[in-house]
Order: sequence, then C-alpha cells, then structure tokens
Amino acid sequence: RSHSQVGDMLTTLNKLYSNEAPLFEIDNSYEGFQWVDCEDADQSIIAFLRRDNAGNEIFVACNFTPVSRQSHRFGLPSSGSWVEILNTDDKQWGGSGCVNSNSIDTHDLPWQHQPYSALMVIPPLGCIILRKA
Repeated sequence: RSHSQVGDMLTTLNKLYSNEAPLFEIDNSYEGFQWVDCEDADQSIIAFLRRDNAGNEIFVACNFTPVSRQSHRFGLPSSGSWVEILNTDDKQWGGSGCVNSNSIDTHDLPWQHQPYSALMVIPPLGCIILRKA
C-alpha cells in the first residue's frame, strides 16, 4: 500500500465516522455498543455493533490474521440486506480486493446471541463496516 492510498482510506474512514450517527452518537454509554463476537481467539476475529439514538446500527468485523475468511457467519440484530460501506482491503486502497461486493442477506438462523445471521467475507488483516441497506 502506498502512503497516499492509506491516507485516502483514512480520509474516507473519517468522513464515514462523521456521517454515520451510530459510530459517534452514543459514545459514552453501553447502549451504543454491543459485542457480537469477542471470543474467537482461534481465528483472531472480533465483531461488534454500534447504535445511534434512533436505533440505527452499524456492524464492524475485524480479522487479525493474514488469512481471509470466506463465508464467515456472524449474528446480526435485524433481518434484511446489509451493505458494506467500508472494507480496508479494497483495491482502491492497495488491498487485495477481498470485499463483499453484493448486499449481504440475513438468514433466519440465530447466531452469537443475535436473532439473525449472515455469511460474509472477512479480508486478511482487515476490517469491514456494514449498515442496513
């Protein structure tokens, strides 16, 4: 990754943080944050939800290994489609392009203490951020 590509990704991340209320609105309370998965030490993956006052949610998952996780199942709080709004492995930022290019549809399968779940790609040494479509 070039220095400018990393800078562009951070600029995009800062804009996302400023524009997505779940990422900042309830910053000082447990009500704005919920772990989805913080116990997957074998695969070095964590996932969590952020919420705003209106109940909108953002899903974040991070993979701390150099191995991409294809079709990894995560629990999600609501049914329907979710879209990837940031992927640190996107080619535009010098990544390998291991992205979720289509919307991610939930299944009626409870998972990780959430009422629904979905399969998604988690890039190597990267993070994804999703929101409801």
